[in-house]
Amino acid sequence: MKVSVEGAKISTGRLHLLVPIFEEGTIDNDLLNEGVFNIRDYEQQQGFFDSKVDVRVVGNGTTAEQVVFTVDRGVKHKVVAVDLKGNKYFTDDLLRERMRVQKSNAYQRSGRYSPALVSGDVGAIQALYRANGFDQAKVTTDVKDVTTAKNGKKMKVGRLR
Repeated sequence: MKVSVEGAKISTGRLHLLVPIFEEGTIDNDLLNEGVFNIRDYEQQQGFFDSKVDVRVVGNGTTAEQVVFTVDRGVKHKVVAVDLKGNKYFTDDLLRERMRVQKSNAYQRSGRYSPALVSGDVGAIQALYRANGFDQAKVTTDVKDVTTAKNGKKMKVGRLR
């Protein structure tokens, strides 16, 4: 069984960690879907927050069976700021403890972002407010994605705020 990736460079060692069919020694939909999820998660950790991953099996049932993961990375991004506004009851630090979206730093060069993480953060902050008696509290998000510089040229690394 051969596994390959199109659209992104992923080392063989990393691929063995990301795709569970190596460990299981068999190909099934659950393992392929887990591989898709793991590769997308890895790409997002590298700053490709819009990445899409598809998988197909070529030569299914033959001795030359091949699994091909196709990666569309999109534009690389960096989270330059995560701002909190309007909270009066809790400190920013207390709210940030519950958040998974993170600004870039020395350990996470691109930061941490995905629409699912934003949605989870909204839910966590709303739950905190509701647990403390603020039943009408609303949490809204505003994501600014800048991919063109002021001179009109496309940036190599987009900036999320």
